[in-house]
Amino acid sequence: MREDVLRIGRRIVDAAGGTDVVISEGNDHTIGGCRTGDPGTSVIDGDLRCHDHPNLYICVASVAATSGGAQPSETMQPLAPRLTHHLGGPSR
Repeated sequence: MREDVLRIGRRIVDAAGGTDVVISEGNDHTIGGCRTGDPGTSVIDGDLRCHDHPNLYICVASVAATSGGAQPSETMQPLAPRLTHHLGGPSR
């Protein structure tokens, strides 16, 4: 997956005219891919429910548009209790 991300990312940056590219060779956190928003431009709604599969909820880092610039775990942790509350589970 890393090789695909680097290859596709390089094509995008080159097509946009980018010249100064930094590629991480360390541990990356793959984030994004399941954008939140309206059905025409995203994968899930504000309650983390998939537009195309109403009984499927996504509660992982892929729902974030970007990382906060560091470890994403603390940013992602509130998703689980939020989804639990939405589904009728106990509040915190």
